[in-house]
Amino acid sequence: MTGRELQAVLRLHPRANPDFFDTLVALHFLDRDGDGLGARYRNTEETALFLDRRSPQFIGDFLEMANGRLYRFWDNLIEALRTGRPQNEIKHTGKSVFAELYSEPERLEQFMGAISAGVAYK
Repeated sequence: MTGRELQAVLRLHPRANPDFFDTLVALHFLDRDGDGLGARYRNTEETALFLDRRSPQFIGDFLEMANGRLYRFWDNLIEALRTGRPQNEIKHTGKSVFAELYSEPERLEQFMGAISAGVAYK
């Protein structure tokens, strides 16, 4: 797709085009054919293999879980290193990791999909 097509499909602000897409090219998440407004972006061989939901090697569930659940804990890494206290669910709710995971079916489903992605990747 062109940058404008991606921008529309993903509902991104015009400022994302082309900087965001070209950053993904620089990071080897996308390939680009051409330059300027007519440039077309496509998955690399690796992103097509691992980030396309139709691929048997899809690991996106793990990445979605990491973004939705784990990032906020990593954001407190310095506090964890300085205090030695847990920064996961128990800090915020007093419940264990698994009590929190099992408290919402959507959260448990996301976690199970992530674990399955990790197992399939190995």
